[in-house]
Amino acid sequence: MVAETRIVTRRLHERPDDSFTIDGALASGAYEGLRKALSVEPAAVQEEVKASGLRGRGGAGFPAATKWSFLPEGRYPRYLVVNGDEGEPSTFKDRMLVERDPHQLVEGIAIASYAIGCHQAFVYLRGEFALGYERLQRAVDEARQRGFLGGDVLGSGFDLDVVIHRGAGAYICGEETALLESLEGERGMPRIRPPFPAVEGLYAKPTVVNNVETISTLPHIVLMGGEEYAKLGVERSRGTRIFSVSGHVERPGNYEVELGTTFRELIEGLAGGVRGGRAMKFLIPGGASSQWLSPEHLDAPSTWTSSSRPTGSCSAPGRSWSSTRPSTPRWWPGGWRSSSPTSRAASARRAARAHRGSRRSCTASPTGSGVPRTSTCSSTSATTSAPASTPRSARPRSARSDRARCRRW
Repeated sequence: MVAETRIVTRRLHERPDDSFTIDGALASGAYEGLRKALSVEPAAVQEEVKASGLRGRGGAGFPAATKWSFLPEGRYPRYLVVNGDEGEPSTFKDRMLVERDPHQLVEGIAIASYAIGCHQAFVYLRGEFALGYERLQRAVDEARQRGFLGGDVLGSGFDLDVVIHRGAGAYICGEETALLESLEGERGMPRIRPPFPAVEGLYAKPTVVNNVETISTLPHIVLMGGEEYAKLGVERSRGTRIFSVSGHVERPGNYEVELGTTFRELIEGLAGGVRGGRAMKFLIPGGASSQWLSPEHLDAPSTWTSSSRPTGSCSAPGRSWSSTRPSTPRWWPGGWRSSSPTSRAASARRAARAHRGSRRSCTASPTGSGVPRTSTCSSTSATTSAPASTPRSARPRSARSDRARCRRW
């Protein structure tokens, strides 16, 4: 039977009683990775992450170092946002990491912020995680008192502050652009991309959004070395992954295994198989939008390149991570636009897009107090608009099609 490869979950298993305290964390090597990272240049830290082959652990599996490299040079301030809005049914790995090893997350935040040149980080935490919020806030306060956060971190001259923001239970805020809208105080709705968050993210500034597990892996990559970490896993699926196994199994829970582990080893081995010795009917390696797998797929490896990509949870049966639906334009009195009345930050984003002179830019102007603004969308080939006074039949055909798509969603 396959055994767990505990790297991210090592401390919480070795010290189940005090893994969330500063003393328990320091006794098991916490913040040693941060000390090592601060002793080298930020570019060297990025190279180690790139060599490790670390991919995003939130579901999309995008290479972490590649995402960091999209930040435009010379543009400051820039922000790091940690996505802790784990709202998918049957997924509970991030909640475990926040509640039982918050100092690992804080250390990872400090390392990532140093690597990308960020001095202000945010953690967007699901509002229902009351215990996780309490322990994470305590960990931030303790880290600041010990010199791991705040001004001149560990005498390196690097400054960093961390803010924890609690969500309000909106499932869609698990999508990174909707999360940023919520963090700015707006309604959590996905943005139209481009621009991507790395160019215009939080408060229209360059922003990196990473998952809790992704950030929690960084201290171990720095200590082990990127090449050593890359020896775990297979092919382009490097490292370990935490799977939340639930449903009709004997031992539901979180299991950290190397990528490439088969679903049979995960479900029948670690989770003990289906209760009562019965045969499994199907499993869902992702959310409602993922494919349902039958018993003949049990020997499929959990890799990013296979048809059954790992998304952090596995139910037999059950549900877990799902991809987000695309945003669509909405019709408001006065024209087409993609979100509700926005803040100054959203206005700054639109102004920046117009200034860049992109192939398609959207500008907006207020129509009066309490009335949604009008918008005009232009392209390099033609200019169209749909004022409030335009009859429905006279609107551009593309606009009617967009409205129909919006209605279907």
